[in-house]
Amino acid sequence: MSGIREVKVFDEESVTLDTVEGLLTVKGEKLVNDSFSATSGELFMQGDIYAFVYSSDGGGKGFIRKLLK
Repeated sequence: MSGIREVKVFDEESVTLDTVEGLLTVKGEKLVNDSFSATSGELFMQGDIYAFVYSSDGGGKGFIRKLLK
């Protein structure tokens, strides 16, 4: 994923991220942070992902498309 400003919470069942488009929560199981670069805003993670839940700051058009480029 890209466009990540900050990793707020990361555990095996959920990840909360501050992104360029608002807050994103990824829900799943066995989530593992492979790497995060604050400079590039890229996060690589593994696990069984069940849901992406986000609240936009008003610019949510194309949010998932931009995030998962």
